[in-house]
Amino acid sequence: MQQALQPTGRILAPFQVTPPLDLATRLNAVAPTAARRALVGAFIALSMMSLVVGAIRAHPLWAPLDEGVHLDYVLKASRGQMVHAGDLIDRSVLRDVLCRGVDWPGWRAPNCGVDGDEFEAWAATQFNYVHVHPPVYYFLTAGASAPLQGLGLGVRDTVRAVDGIWTSLGLLFFAWIARREGVRPWAIAVLLLLLATTPVVLYASIAVTNDATSLLAGGLLLAGVLAWERSGRRLWVLPAAAALAVSLKATNLVAVFAAATYLMLRATTKDPPPGGERAAPAKHFAAAAMTVAGAIAVLVAWVVVRAPPPAGYLDPMQALFGVSTLTVADVAGVLPALVSPTRGSLVPTFLSGTPLGLATVAFGALLLVAAALAIVRPSASSRLRSLSVGALVGLVAGAFVVTLGNFLLQGVFLEDLPPRYGLSALPFLAVPLGAAMHDRAIGGAALVIATVSVIAVVGGVIGAI
Repeated sequence: MQQALQPTGRILAPFQVTPPLDLATRLNAVAPTAARRALVGAFIALSMMSLVVGAIRAHPLWAPLDEGVHLDYVLKASRGQMVHAGDLIDRSVLRDVLCRGVDWPGWRAPNCGVDGDEFEAWAATQFNYVHVHPPVYYFLTAGASAPLQGLGLGVRDTVRAVDGIWTSLGLLFFAWIARREGVRPWAIAVLLLLLATTPVVLYASIAVTNDATSLLAGGLLLAGVLAWERSGRRLWVLPAAAALAVSLKATNLVAVFAAATYLMLRATTKDPPPGGERAAPAKHFAAAAMTVAGAIAVLVAWVVVRAPPPAGYLDPMQALFGVSTLTVADVAGVLPALVSPTRGSLVPTFLSGTPLGLATVAFGALLLVAAALAIVRPSASSRLRSLSVGALVGLVAGAFVVTLGNFLLQGVFLEDLPPRYGLSALPFLAVPLGAAMHDRAIGGAALVIATVSVIAVVGGVIGAI
């Protein structure tokens, strides 16, 4: 009888207090998750770098992405020098360009090994015209490449490998963001394959160019705005991320405008972010303004402090693309130029096959389809809608500002604005695509495109080595 009156543990369970876990128990619980994430991250980075090293070996020619002038700046930065208007490209770089050649149909220059008057006459006209870019990328890349010079890749290819590291960091950042936003792991894997094998992204990873920073710059801004929206704290991170993005390359303004547009759109919605409380609309507008202000402050400061060109100097960009007037029709014509940043005619010879070209076009179309669905579908979350609209606005606004800035600061107009200038918006477009891949049609299409792209790229690299 006495035994029957004793309450069971099931009855008292709601009232029992679980003793707090000690530090060792908590660490043991967290360790498997942290180790798993570290292994996944290491696998992503090693896979991308393996592709980069293989592609570098498959591409001994110089890339037509102004690679020679970018490398010249990196080498000067390794000696603590900045490039100014009127500075000539080092003779060693010019000779390397002549001896290897440029991966561009019809490219002509003095023959390799030419000495004397012919070479000097040509070298005396080869000015380094990337002095207009902020120096941050060049000094960081020079610093990162210094300890890798002993790998036996050579000076140029070592710097190329550092650009692969820039892209790998961008992919890692995107994977982390996508997972936090609830994108399924298999969809993240497909997106990583698509991004890594898109020719314009891969080319920026195996050539010396500050375009290699675009994915990381876009990821930093996207992570910053999403983290601020969740917590409402550390507002200073947003202008800091924007300042860093444009200091790596000015065209990363595209991601700055995408982030600011996202914040302003989210100010008009009522649903809170996952795991957080909705901040007041005024705070969203203030965050958007501070994000843009951080970027503009860096660019204005750079315009003010950089050395003026010497008297009588004609910049190569002005000689090729200089104009005296800029019309409304000119500006309107370039506004859609960046809307599909994955397209582009600058493709390495070993990646110029039809299957990869079709896969690239299909991936670009899929990004825009997913963005359109996120915008028009009533069931889509306001966050995905805001990301999609933000990306598209950023791409159009970026084309406008870059065009206007080129004209006002250099007297230059690029009628065919390179789509790669919009690469920093890819993280903003890829997250809505990842969310849309739960749809069988979109997920299946993405998987097929990724399969074709991977086979074409890996096959092209192996065939060219």
